[in-house]
Amino acid sequence: MSMTLTPQQIRIFRLVREWRNTRGYSPTMQELADALGISKVTVFEHVEALIEKGALVRRPNEARSLAIADAAALP
Repeated sequence: MSMTLTPQQIRIFRLVREWRNTRGYSPTMQELADALGISKVTVFEHVEALIEKGALVRRPNEARSLAIADAAALP
């Protein structure tokens, strides 16, 4: 899979991966916003783009449901 991500999307992707690896669950939009020093709306837009690009997946109607897509292989 080939995907082009912005630097901010890469930061969000790595942060989600790190949270899942160290805590066993994904961060909330607010936790991502706080960690990156950006607004929750901006985080939401980037997460939606990451889902569209196939880097992240989310189970609908479930909190902390962001996960790394099986096909996503990023540094």
